[in-house]
Amino acid sequence: MTYRVKEITSLLTDPIVAYPHESLNDAMSRMLKHEFDQLPVIVEGKNGRIDYYLITKDSILNTLAGFGSSLKENSLHVSDAMINIQKYSDGDELFDLISGMKNFGAALIVSEEGRLLHIVTSYDTTCFLKQISEDIMYVRDIEHTIKDVILECFRLPDGSLDGENLQKAVNEAISEEDELKKRFFRALKRYLNKTQKDLDNPKKPIIPDPKDVEDAYREMQNDMGKVKVFSDLTLDGYIRLFFHENCWSKFGHVIGQDKQSLIFILEGIRETRNKLAHFREDEITPQQREQLHTCEKWLGDHKKVVFTELQSKLKM
Repeated sequence: MTYRVKEITSLLTDPIVAYPHESLNDAMSRMLKHEFDQLPVIVEGKNGRIDYYLITKDSILNTLAGFGSSLKENSLHVSDAMINIQKYSDGDELFDLISGMKNFGAALIVSEEGRLLHIVTSYDTTCFLKQISEDIMYVRDIEHTIKDVILECFRLPDGSLDGENLQKAVNEAISEEDELKKRFFRALKRYLNKTQKDLDNPKKPIIPDPKDVEDAYREMQNDMGKVKVFSDLTLDGYIRLFFHENCWSKFGHVIGQDKQSLIFILEGIRETRNKLAHFREDEITPQQREQLHTCEKWLGDHKKVVFTELQSKLKM
């Protein structure tokens, strides 16, 4: 997936700006008031054309030093310290913007009509990427904890894994109907991908190509011959296995939470994970992020209790 600049700018407020005729002192005061390191500068040309520049703390200090002036005593203006900077649009690739920010730590986002929309700083991009990676790490930790608990449920007294009963539980937890729906969806997706040329023209009726249909059907048949093993499961499968009788009956009584409440929070995590997996981070709400944090901490706090219970049963 290609990340676009708009995914960051949708989180930003309107920019605070400066003008060329303003004094450097006024611009610096505005930066300090808002705790900014830079401000966009709006420059209006004689022909009515508007252009945009940048003024930064560094450019102000360099200008003062160049003229042998101090911040308290100078007659310099914003126009004396402003610098030219590359502009981007909301539709540009995010990583192109990040690469272009190396010199000044900021970039200006301008609309197709030439209107200043936002200023994006290194801090903004860091927060955005940090949020995505943080969400992924929380989901990863939750999934790993669930998997660890499941595997411990099938641990034998000698420390080895009871693979036969684990596979049996996987087969029971992942119903045939659910698997059939997933395989049908994959086959349909493959077919539609092959007929994309028809979908590009909404007025043109889709006429099935017998060969494409046959290929999709054969691929579905091939999928149906595959046996799902533990390592093949997604978070949805691990959650089902977590609540399977062979697992839940062994630790449910010591986990300190009723089954329905735990199903509720884990289903919420599954939904958030699916949004991340399909690059729909913008749909994740603050409440869902808080749910991620709550679930990760809760599972981490109770993992030791569950393991202690499971290991004590092995000694009996």
